[in-house]
Amino acid sequence: MGEDEQRACRRGGERAGQPAVHVSEVYDLLTERGLIGDGFFVEEYTGIHSWLDGPVRYTVVHSRTVAVLFVDIRPVNAIVFHHNLLGANDQTSFFAFPQ
Repeated sequence: MGEDEQRACRRGGERAGQPAVHVSEVYDLLTERGLIGDGFFVEEYTGIHSWLDGPVRYTVVHSRTVAVLFVDIRPVNAIVFHHNLLGANDQTSFFAFPQ
């Protein structure tokens, strides 16, 4: 890893000119959806599923109680985790996309 990449990683993981995902964006999304506190544990993520659909990367990161959908590097929605999500042919169908 070159010096520029190392500096980018120290700034929050930026690489190849793309901004890093900021943890505050994820927590803001979880707060908006009412998925912080009250028995929702988001500190220990237990799984990650990522795939490409054409040029777009989708990633679902989940704990035992909450799942967050990322499109490319942006968190776009969060839901209560459903075990049906695992192994689903279309994991994005569990999430609503912002208009």
